[in-house]
Amino acid sequence: MRGEYIMENWLLLQIQVGIVILIVLFLRQMMRRLPKIYSYALWLVVFLRLLCPWNIESPVSLIPSETHLETFLGWDGEEDVPQYGNNKNNGMALQTQPMWQAEAADQLNLSNKPDDSYAEKSLTGDRGNAPHLVSTPLSSGFSGVQKALIAIWVAGILAVWIYNFSSLYKIRRKLKCAVLLEENVWVSSAIRTPFVLGWRKPQIYLPRSLQDRELEYVLYHEKTHIRRKDYVVKNLAFLLTSVYWYHPLVWLAFYLLGQDMEMSCDEAVVKQLGLDIKKQYSQSLLNFASGSQISSATPLAFGENGVKQRIRNVLAYKNAKRWIGLIGIALVTVAGVVLLTTRGLSASPAEDGDGTIVSGGSLEGEEQANTSSAEIPEGNREIYEECQIWEGDLEGNLYQVTEEGIWEISPEGPRLVYSGYIGTAPRLQRFGDKLFFMINVTGAERDNFFYNGIGWINVKDETRGTLEIDENAPLTDLWVYNGFFQYRLEGEDAFSPDRHIFILPDDDEGLTQTEKMERGVALSRHLTENPGTLLAVGEHSWDQINACLDLDMDGVAEEIFIMRDPDEDPIYGYLPLDYYVLTVIGAEDSILKGHADNIFAEIYAVSLDGETVQLVLYEDGPSDDPLSHIFCYQAGQLVETGVIADDIRRREITAEGEIISHIRYGGIQDDYKLVTWQLNEAKELVEIPQDTYELVSQNEITLLTHLPVRSMPVPQEGIYMGIRGYIIEPQTVKFIAVSSDERWIQVEAEDGQQGWFAIEWDPDRWDYVIKELDLGAYEIFEGLKVIAG
Repeated sequence: MRGEYIMENWLLLQIQVGIVILIVLFLRQMMRRLPKIYSYALWLVVFLRLLCPWNIESPVSLIPSETHLETFLGWDGEEDVPQYGNNKNNGMALQTQPMWQAEAADQLNLSNKPDDSYAEKSLTGDRGNAPHLVSTPLSSGFSGVQKALIAIWVAGILAVWIYNFSSLYKIRRKLKCAVLLEENVWVSSAIRTPFVLGWRKPQIYLPRSLQDRELEYVLYHEKTHIRRKDYVVKNLAFLLTSVYWYHPLVWLAFYLLGQDMEMSCDEAVVKQLGLDIKKQYSQSLLNFASGSQISSATPLAFGENGVKQRIRNVLAYKNAKRWIGLIGIALVTVAGVVLLTTRGLSASPAEDGDGTIVSGGSLEGEEQANTSSAEIPEGNREIYEECQIWEGDLEGNLYQVTEEGIWEISPEGPRLVYSGYIGTAPRLQRFGDKLFFMINVTGAERDNFFYNGIGWINVKDETRGTLEIDENAPLTDLWVYNGFFQYRLEGEDAFSPDRHIFILPDDDEGLTQTEKMERGVALSRHLTENPGTLLAVGEHSWDQINACLDLDMDGVAEEIFIMRDPDEDPIYGYLPLDYYVLTVIGAEDSILKGHADNIFAEIYAVSLDGETVQLVLYEDGPSDDPLSHIFCYQAGQLVETGVIADDIRRREITAEGEIISHIRYGGIQDDYKLVTWQLNEAKELVEIPQDTYELVSQNEITLLTHLPVRSMPVPQEGIYMGIRGYIIEPQTVKFIAVSSDERWIQVEAEDGQQGWFAIEWDPDRWDYVIKELDLGAYEIFEGLKVIAG
């Protein structure tokens, strides 16, 4: 249902985009006698519409809304809109519902359930047999055909960019021998037409054949591009065109944008240098017609994009009067208003408010003339609590608690996802895809007291469950973190060591032990056939995590358990698994005790060698310093074979089983260096030795003085052995690599030069010293990030 909704709206967007481009083509023809800067501005309106495709309603817009288009095309979405009705709690019915949402799950009614049902039912729902992948798969709301269309769309984008980058690579190869003429202006004999190339720091490249007079207006043309930021416009336009690669009108808009951009630049040159250069300027355009030489979409070439039309425009150009410019500005402004908005269903809102949900999430507000919105039925609309969900691929929906239950407020309208009164302070908490909340019903007696419970909803598949808290005091607080949740009862100290902490549960899969063992063998075979795939395989209960995997690949799965070490108390009474016991039950049972600060309550599995399966436990460390522990099963025993000071869940693991991690480097400035790990023959995790390590952040800093550098690190102090040395002048630079002994830093300058310089820590200055200058880092560089000592 959600996939159909997205595809339908995507198709309507393409129609709107086509209408915008056709209108601009008509206006461009009307404005053909005006300076081309105004038709250039019209195309900016088109690409601004592509960049911001959402609808802003306006009664003067020329663009029909999605609802108008649906009516014109004869689409009727009413049959696809599931209805809510027969609410057993309060007899209310929600009449409209977003098309992409799944049908409602059974509503819970605390007052109608027998007392013992809470004790019997702690978990409900069915997750299925598939393990939870670290990366979220494509939503099951898309059909096979829709997924294929999405794959073709992504492949098209990649193809366009591969072609673009290959063209840029060929151009840059030609420019290797370019000579600097002046600031950001280069001369090369390998090119035949002038052009601007670059994104952040655009450079002008000129052929050696340029004559003095010709050089003057060609340079003025290219500098006009840079002054107007045309290189930014063209890159962004190409990026948007690549996204809409299948839309022929978008490609036409991109071509005409470039043509009008160039013609407006031509006019700026003629206006500045005089009308007497028109003939010479036109001859240069003809001489430098790029043809197929500049095939990439990125460079701004002097002789590209409709040279014949540009020559005609230059020869016909006359200095425009001021009132013509005012007409052009007015036309572009009006075009922006009528093209960047859509025609609404009504020119004014309804007179009376009736509680319609608006996008801001308020339960009180003006009625919205939008057929996709929904209304909360009559009843108690007071908001008891709300929380916003932004994580992962969710769409920023707001969850609000009222007397009726928990409402999900999406752009399409409200939806009752949990029915029944759960109290006025449910303390909504989010972990993964689950929304946790307290049920503290003081008005419904049970055994002459309240009902205490903790409920949860899976916001993706709408499974849900409850845990009854059999305590003689109301719940007052709920926290969720690192795979644990904790609650507090009324009257308890918030910092009391006697905390109520549980591991977050999974949905009950309903598999037999034999089925779990068989699945463990199949899962292990999948991991060894796909080295580098990291999976979360833990099944959670209220007091432990377990999994089944064939760790030694003998065809029989081992049972794996992680639970609290009963001989150790949690640190500060905080997380129960800080002292843990990792147990493997197999041919020879293996027990391994460990300590981890803020351990994440999950078991991960990966195959780094394609032969056996390794276990991974992750911890945040005592002060958010990530650590990943790797375990191997050898000769019937579990062994910790390595620790990486990084979050392995966020790093690349190659098909060859290499882990590419970010390890903190604290030299002249804090950064991370790329370190690669792999298993050796003894199944120990070891670092692959490297002579130099690439740095990750590469922050830009300012070089304040001339810096002597070498072409490579010097292996022995004071013995340069003919290694070439040269000077980098003051400019913007960045550190890109560090030597294995961390005594040498590789710097890359704004002008493209690279080199290595030696550093040494000086405790007297409390600073790193650049040895060849005998100056501290602060004296040489400005803008260093967090100097480490």
